[in-house]
Amino acid sequence: MVPKEEQLLKFIKSKDFVNFSLIAKHFNIQNTTVSDLIKDLEEKNLVDVISFSGSKVVKLKEDKMKKRGQVTTFVILGIVLVVALIGVFFINRYVLKSEFEREQEKISVTEQFLPVKNYFDSCIKSVALDGAIALGLQGGYLTMPEDEFPVNPVVPFSNRLQIFGNNALEVPYWFYETANGIQKTQIPSVQDMENSLQTYINQNVNNCLTNFTEFQDYEISGFDDVNTEVTIEDSKIFVKVLSKLSVNYKGLTQEFDRFLVTLDVPLGKLYNKAKDVLEKENNEYFFEQKTIDMLVLYEELPYSGLNLNCNPRIWATENVKKDLRKIIKNNMEVYNPNAVNKYYVYDINSENANINFKYEEEWPLFLEIDGGEQILKEQSAYGENNPAASFLRTLFCLNYYHFIYDLKYPVLVSLNENNFDFQYATMVVVDNNQPRENRLGIEAPADSTPIICERASVKATINALDQETNNAIDNVNVKFSCVGTTCNLGETTTNGLITKVPACLNAVISLEKQGYTQTRTTIDTTEETSLFLYLKPKYKKNVDIKIITNNGFRDPIESEFVTFTLTNLDDETQIIFNNEINEIELSEGEYEVNSFILRNYESGIKLDKQELQYCTDIPRAGVLGLFGFTESRCTKTEIPESELDQVLVGGAKFKFTITKEELKNSNTITFYTLFNKIPNTLQELNDIHNLIQQESNTITLPKLT
Repeated sequence: MVPKEEQLLKFIKSKDFVNFSLIAKHFNIQNTTVSDLIKDLEEKNLVDVISFSGSKVVKLKEDKMKKRGQVTTFVILGIVLVVALIGVFFINRYVLKSEFEREQEKISVTEQFLPVKNYFDSCIKSVALDGAIALGLQGGYLTMPEDEFPVNPVVPFSNRLQIFGNNALEVPYWFYETANGIQKTQIPSVQDMENSLQTYINQNVNNCLTNFTEFQDYEISGFDDVNTEVTIEDSKIFVKVLSKLSVNYKGLTQEFDRFLVTLDVPLGKLYNKAKDVLEKENNEYFFEQKTIDMLVLYEELPYSGLNLNCNPRIWATENVKKDLRKIIKNNMEVYNPNAVNKYYVYDINSENANINFKYEEEWPLFLEIDGGEQILKEQSAYGENNPAASFLRTLFCLNYYHFIYDLKYPVLVSLNENNFDFQYATMVVVDNNQPRENRLGIEAPADSTPIICERASVKATINALDQETNNAIDNVNVKFSCVGTTCNLGETTTNGLITKVPACLNAVISLEKQGYTQTRTTIDTTEETSLFLYLKPKYKKNVDIKIITNNGFRDPIESEFVTFTLTNLDDETQIIFNNEINEIELSEGEYEVNSFILRNYESGIKLDKQELQYCTDIPRAGVLGLFGFTESRCTKTEIPESELDQVLVGGAKFKFTITKEELKNSNTITFYTLFNKIPNTLQELNDIHNLIQQESNTITLPKLT
């Protein structure tokens, strides 16, 4: 049967190349008929006939439109690919680069002046890197926060940890507890670190620009007023130094007004991870729990247990303290996120940073057992005055012990990435055999607006008034605190501040302005509220310090450092100053004053080695013990010889009241403190400290003139 045109084309297409004989056989027709059919298709330009090895082969012609469509598709794909490559280049070149980096690339320098620019860039980078390294080693501080109590052997804790014991390197406590049990934090913000680094560069960059021997053919002038801007990011620090510099070389002049350098250091990342570690510790008390485990697990540390020996055991607290120092040190070295033993794993995502913890035996350790007992001893399970005790002891002996520990010690938290270190100290506190209670709701300072602040819904009107004039005060900064989160509400005008606050029970609203004492109040913000808060004005006064001795009054000598801490008992604000400060700001009220006199000795003062002996009475062994006879059991402990280059030689504690009239009518306030003596033994040093802690009623009170 003769095929239709569509059938024939379909068959040819399926075979790609096909000869006449195959077509004839497939459709069961004569070769002459095939020739006629193919000729008709050839005339319609649908097939090509090709002579191949003496026979004719038919091939379907390509669809020109289809071919053209394929070409068009490839062209479009090519265009898309080119556009994509251009887009990737643009994103890498402009979008992903910071504004700082784009500005850096816009600085144009001709080849002759490039060595000078590179020299200034290198100097700025070197100084900035020194400052960044110091920030990391000192927990985000270049200048340590002042502390109200000086460090001494009697009170070894302050707001900082001396790493080497010779003031060579100090690290701030981000969390610590004072001697009187007040919990405090001092965590710098990123902005604090940026400001510190800016100041450091401003003050030190010109010290680096001293060697111009390579530029004898250049005339370099300017770079006098330096203003630095610093931005700290996770893995980079951007430094922009603004200062006018003019360089002349062989009649050509190039002017510079800014220098931009980038430090590849992970200060921002390690700082954020350090906050995560502190937050974990303040929520989970990892180190407090591990410390309690140490008390339970180590036989050297008497904690709780029973003993069938008829001779009760005794322990000297000082010896327990020595053993505890070693145990803490050895355990602290093992805790880290990658510890092999699960017990020692500090479970936190390190994000490729190395996180380690450290305690040294030379570092402070406060230990008080059973309220301060120096000798610890087992007790009879039957009681000392139990009438049946004598009979029971004839059968078998049973002694027990259970001691209450209060202790605190520092832990150095160290983070490292790419050979850059960030470290700070935190304090471990165990109180009555329990982890400390977090009384602060401690959180690291937030660098972005907390969610609770964004959900403010309750209208509040806050007015700030001068306590003396009753006039409204403008530009007073208002903050709102709720469950550990602080929101900045803005500043007042003479008509107050009208704003919205989050709904909160026991919220704290605080007001602060330069020249006034901070004031705060606690309220419930569950409904619309209106507040009128009074601020006490401060008065600037010249300050003078006099030391009382047996021979009268004198000024501090060069080797003495005198510090005063004034606590206003009305609003609990504090003023800390020393003999190197000439001016303070005071407001009216009653103050509690703590002062200390420290004296430096270049040659050092030696405290001789001491051997202390503690004795206690325990039941005698054998039959006599059954009838209440006792014997004295003693234990000795040795305090090694030590040398101090700074010792506590005096101080005083007292209260005084100052009125606004006195403040208005005076220019200078003179404070007095007592010189005691130069201690030669640890006991004398302890006596001086104890005397200072007793409130004095005879000291000369501050005088205003």
